[in-house]
Amino acid sequence: MPSQVWLVAVFATIVIGGLFGTVIPLITTGGAARAEVSGQLPQQLEAGQAIEQPLALDNTSGGVIKRTCLLVELDPAGVVDIPEVRFQGLDVEQVSGGQACGGQLSGQEVISLRARLVALRPGTVRVRLLAGDRGRPIGPPLSRTVTVVAAPAR
Repeated sequence: MPSQVWLVAVFATIVIGGLFGTVIPLITTGGAARAEVSGQLPQQLEAGQAIEQPLALDNTSGGVIKRTCLLVELDPAGVVDIPEVRFQGLDVEQVSGGQACGGQLSGQEVISLRARLVALRPGTVRVRLLAGDRGRPIGPPLSRTVTVVAAPAR
């Protein structure tokens, strides 16, 4: 009889441990998705110059981002354009309505981005890039003031 009690106690411990080991992580990894865009934006470009700027988008939460977006804000418009973003080196998405969106991003996952910057005319522009989920901002901006200078005479 004492061995049966011990066996039941061990079995109960395994079941309870398994329950907590599988259910608790499911509960704690959900929630609101948060993500950050990281990288370095150029300080200066020449008018007419186009570059592909490497960036990363890091899902800093445990939640899933259903539709990962790079949100683009340029103030004022017309100095620099960001017409497209390459997700994971594969999918090129056009920036439309201030955003380029790719696919789903799991919790704690990091993907590479390459934003195409085109310097249109001399001036100064404030560039802000944010991570988004279906077009909604979900993290802090990566921002920089970019100066576009006239191309040297050739």
